[in-house]
Amino acid sequence: MADLIPIPIWNWVSKAWRSMEDLADKIDDLICTFEGGSDTTMDTIAMYMFGWMLVGLIVLGVGRYAYARFIRTKDVKEKSDTSEVTTPVLKTDVSTTDSTKPLVKESSKPVASGGKYVPPTPPVRKRLGSKSGAGVVRPTGLVKSKSSSMTHPPPTATGAESESVKWVNELFLWLYTDLVVVNELLNAWILSLNEFTKKSVAEHGVGVEFVRVLPETPPPSVSNVFCECAPNDDVTITCDCEATPALQVKAFRQKSEKVEVSHYRLNVNRFRARLNIVAITEKLLVDIKCDGWPEIKVSLAQVGSIKNNLDESQLQDVICEIVTTALRQTSLNYNLSQYPNCPRLVRHPVSPAHLLPLHYDSMLGGDKVNRRLLVKVIKANGLGASQGCKDPYCIVEVDEPAQKNQTAAKRDTNNPSWEEHFLFDITDHTTEILLEVYDKFQGGNKFLGLGIVSMDELYTNPSQRQIISLQSAPYHEEPVSGTLTVEVSSYCYNKDVQC
Repeated sequence: MADLIPIPIWNWVSKAWRSMEDLADKIDDLICTFEGGSDTTMDTIAMYMFGWMLVGLIVLGVGRYAYARFIRTKDVKEKSDTSEVTTPVLKTDVSTTDSTKPLVKESSKPVASGGKYVPPTPPVRKRLGSKSGAGVVRPTGLVKSKSSSMTHPPPTATGAESESVKWVNELFLWLYTDLVVVNELLNAWILSLNEFTKKSVAEHGVGVEFVRVLPETPPPSVSNVFCECAPNDDVTITCDCEATPALQVKAFRQKSEKVEVSHYRLNVNRFRARLNIVAITEKLLVDIKCDGWPEIKVSLAQVGSIKNNLDESQLQDVICEIVTTALRQTSLNYNLSQYPNCPRLVRHPVSPAHLLPLHYDSMLGGDKVNRRLLVKVIKANGLGASQGCKDPYCIVEVDEPAQKNQTAAKRDTNNPSWEEHFLFDITDHTTEILLEVYDKFQGGNKFLGLGIVSMDELYTNPSQRQIISLQSAPYHEEPVSGTLTVEVSSYCYNKDVQC
């Protein structure tokens, strides 16, 4: 059929070309009637140009018709067949709390939309290895990895009492370096928000549930940290917080005889508040809330099929009001004592300094503490030689000034994994880091070995990871075996003094 199509077209064009001379004569006669006897003929070149213009228009029209009729229809059909084969069906699997699971049964029938399609938010992933053992929503938005967590340095606190200021700075440093604790704090915040929004069903007829913090959430900005210590050692921390989190929320409401569920992406475009944190240092209990009237600006984006109507617009206005109220008024109570590596406020009694006679005070070289040492005890392998061990733990000790910390005991293992870090103040007189491993049992503590890290090694490489072969201590005859893996890093925290 493709060979027969050009023949009628060519016949039609030839016939039109033959009639061109008659058309030119008629136009020439028409022009002559207007011009009179002055010009009896029209310029030949102008007539040919006019004729070629007509031919070009005719060929263009025929070509466009043939393209639209035969070629374009075939391409569109092939593309539609390909898209039907390759496009997967998108499904959203959102895990909800037990309290709301029996209430909602979503309809699998898609809602008709008037335009574009917004892909659903990726399904919630359960976090493995949590303490509770249950599937917990993991908000992966604030920090991506351990290597990138310190790109945002922790804030520095100020206050009238030096011990409490030091503890607050250590607490922020611990939070900025321990991603597991941050994720569990976010989980607790989501649960507190959902607890607050439960009453919205009775007030507005609309239920709102926060599902998770989305991975693209940037870290918050914390500044102007001030701490105040009470006589009973309870610390009150106030700070300015600016954040722009992105969350996944869902709303449900009763409509006729069924429950209608809608999923949204909640963008908090502005969250600016003065946080008030009350910490009971003895029990490591913290209560976090907002002071005053925080500045909050939110926006919603539908997930899935778009419904553009007045009812949907009114529903989104109600959801924004519920979400804004929850962000302003929700308080978070959290217990940090469940983490053995959480810093504690410890009061050291100040011993009277040794006084020298007049003119001899200048002989004392002041040991200014300008640097800090971060020691992370990661794991140990092959402890206890042939006898093995029961509950191993590690003691980290630094000399000049003397400081000591201890990890938690790991039960029934010869290859414990601690993943705990400790912060020490160091001076120019600090010479070594002593690491001792013991086995904890009812009769006492059994020595399993020791390792030493010299400070001279940190002068050449301030941050390093070492696998230390455990050695026996003097006057100990027990066999020693195994290795200890640690990470040691030294940094300067006083910017005004050169370290």
